[in-house]
Amino acid sequence: MGNRKSEIANNLKIINHKILIQTMIKNYFKIAWRNLMKNKVFSFINIFGLTIGLVSFLLIALYVFDELTFDRFHKKGDNIYRIIEFQTTPEGKETKIAGVPYQLAEKAKSVFLK
Repeated sequence: MGNRKSEIANNLKIINHKILIQTMIKNYFKIAWRNLMKNKVFSFINIFGLTIGLVSFLLIALYVFDELTFDRFHKKGDNIYRIIEFQTTPEGKETKIAGVPYQLAEKAKSVFLK
């Protein structure tokens, strides 16, 4: 009988503790909201700066992740090269083109894979 009473008392302590924590968190949000409303300009500057910082971090992280994982799924990814053709127009303007004639593949295999 005594064991049952102590179990009930423990359960009540746990329930009271959860209610206390919920009330505390609710009060924290109330106080934060009041401070935001009291200092609107300062709050806007801080929130705007935080937003810009987080967005910048996410964009930089996505760019770095893309650069580090590009072509990593190939078995021999370290042997991938890009051939760039330099062309000059009759007017003297130079351009770079990544597309090259298909005959170049056979020639490259014969020259480089000896």
